[in-house]
Amino acid sequence: MLVMDTAASPLPDDVEALKALLSAALERADEAEARLANARARESATEAMIAHLKLQIAAAPRAIWRQCRAQPSTSRPA
Repeated sequence: MLVMDTAASPLPDDVEALKALLSAALERADEAEARLANARARESATEAMIAHLKLQIAAAPRAIWRQCRAQPSTSRPA
């Protein structure tokens, strides 16, 4: 249960004013939810990029080894 300090923020007795306050609060909540969804999407994209880069880093030594094996050696006598 949410407890409001009525001394710090007195609520108006007017129904229309209360509706306006509620509407503004709901709008702020919607905006906060949208920002949170954006932050989660960015986090997910970042995590995907990190996973992709880790795979590339893990594969790099094998790729370098294959590349070195494919190149003819000039130091070995023919």
